[in-house]
Amino acid sequence: MGVAGIAIYTAYTPLFSDYSPLRFAALSIILGSVSTLIASVFAQLIGVAHVPTASPDMSVIVGMLYMIAIPAVLAFIFWSYAIKAIGAQNTGLFMNAVPIVAFIIGILLGSRFSTIEYIGAALTIAALVINNLASRPAAERHLAA
Repeated sequence: MGVAGIAIYTAYTPLFSDYSPLRFAALSIILGSVSTLIASVFAQLIGVAHVPTASPDMSVIVGMLYMIAIPAVLAFIFWSYAIKAIGAQNTGLFMNAVPIVAFIIGILLGSRFSTIEYIGAALTIAALVINNLASRPAAERHLAA
């Protein structure tokens, strides 16, 4: 649902070109927060989720502060600026960077991946390069090659 949400956000941001990236990001974050709250309450009411217990563990607090400050606020603002600067199609390609970055972090932390996972990462990178080159005008593709 998160990927679908950011794809819709990316695709429809150009329709609000009269809004500043900061305004559009702020309004989107508010709508997303309200939607998440409604979905959470509904999930609790039907019994598929529960309210987590408070944890005095500092790593949980630090993790939550990171998740709120970086992805939920700054990323939306920068994403909105990127859409305005390089367009929705090129900005959308960066969604594929999320699993690649997670993969690189896993490697750095010593995780062991299977051959199919390495093949998947290579295919994702290849698709990004091919899509980027194919979406450029012919003269620009010649210069990039």
